[in-house]
Amino acid sequence: MNRNLFNRKGIIAGLMALSIFTSCESDDETLRKPDSIEITTPNGSSSIFPSETLEFVGEVSDADFVNWYLGDAHMSDSSSFTYTFNEVGDFRALFSAGYTGADSLTAYRDITVNPFNGFMVLSEGSFGAPGSESFTFVNTDRELKINGVFNAQNDGAEVGSTLQSAVVSDNYIYAVAQNGPNLVSIINKEDLTLEQGLTSSELNFGEYIYPTNITLVDDAKAYVRSFYYDDFYATHSAVFALDLTTNTLSKVDGVHANLGQMQIVGDELFTIEGDVLYITNVTSNTLTETVALESVATTMVKDSQDNLVVVLTGENSKVVKINAASRNITETIDAPEGVSFASGSKNAYTTINPSTDAVYFIPYTAGDWGGTITNKMYEVKDGALKEAFDISNWSDDEAGFPYGEIAFDEATGNLMITTIKSYGEYDSNALFFVDPSTGSVVKKYAGVGEFPAMVLPL
Repeated sequence: MNRNLFNRKGIIAGLMALSIFTSCESDDETLRKPDSIEITTPNGSSSIFPSETLEFVGEVSDADFVNWYLGDAHMSDSSSFTYTFNEVGDFRALFSAGYTGADSLTAYRDITVNPFNGFMVLSEGSFGAPGSESFTFVNTDRELKINGVFNAQNDGAEVGSTLQSAVVSDNYIYAVAQNGPNLVSIINKEDLTLEQGLTSSELNFGEYIYPTNITLVDDAKAYVRSFYYDDFYATHSAVFALDLTTNTLSKVDGVHANLGQMQIVGDELFTIEGDVLYITNVTSNTLTETVALESVATTMVKDSQDNLVVVLTGENSKVVKINAASRNITETIDAPEGVSFASGSKNAYTTINPSTDAVYFIPYTAGDWGGTITNKMYEVKDGALKEAFDISNWSDDEAGFPYGEIAFDEATGNLMITTIKSYGEYDSNALFFVDPSTGSVVKKYAGVGEFPAMVLPL
């Protein structure tokens, strides 16, 4: 990995196209020189993302010698060379060819390496072993998928074993893994380089040894949900305040959270576990209030009006909207007749369309270890709750069942769903872009890591 090459900043946009110029090393016009010279790259590439590799091929009519430079660094004296770009910025590849003691021709191509823009699929890895594809980058504009981008950008280092979830700020990605080396990783959003990794020796979760979720207050403070199993495999959770300026944890006494979303509204943190809504003041890190729910909740998201949209399980399953400020239920939407959602330690996979406040979720059925995920996508929209589509209807090898937190693509209005073929064939998986109105697959990217954990829009 070459990170110290000369990086040309502020190159005029007009120079992005291939340019050719002649440098005269002799005034004797009888001396030979090549008739033509040019540089080619795959598909004419000049705008790429970090960790992409380009092959530069020089084409010259005839010459005694050729030389390649990238910035000020000499790269090759052959007709081509390849290079993996890791830094964001503007770079110039220069190709020179000619005859000894005579005139030469020189061509150059300018390359822009853009900050990552698109989606990251986070993967858990293989049954506790760190995977080499913990981050898979997807850019739909270029139909591009790059596996293992975190490893490529960090000299092969691993973000952590059993990667669980992440959140994005303006500058960083904050990722949580259940096992080392890092339990919390602070990652540069532009190029995915690791800014800081917080290990178990720095973060003491006590008996709650399995961190799963992180919610960001700002770049100085976050909340982390963690848990442990007892002898009967029941889960016991806790919520910790994480000071990102000192890298210290403090447990918020009396507060619990189910596996899934924690929501911040104003100066309050909202979490759910069982049939209780917990409200924490984020300034004092203290539990200020609990609200009893009608039944066990399986998921919660926040809409554009600062309502908490909560899915309640049981015989009378329903969706309620709770005003975060008043704690009052502002709307109740019953499940369709004959439909009930099961409670368990695992939350439904859930996302929301921020433009319309339509909520989409895939619930679990009851069972051991938190239950089993279903193949049914439900939609909460315009005061109605209905089944939107059934993933079982997809005729696709990788569409065994959903696995990992879903997301919404604001640019296209599509849902993003990751799947695995089976627990035994977890490496047969895919990211699907799905039209929520029809349930039809719009795009598919196969092979997005091992046990995909979530889709993270950048």
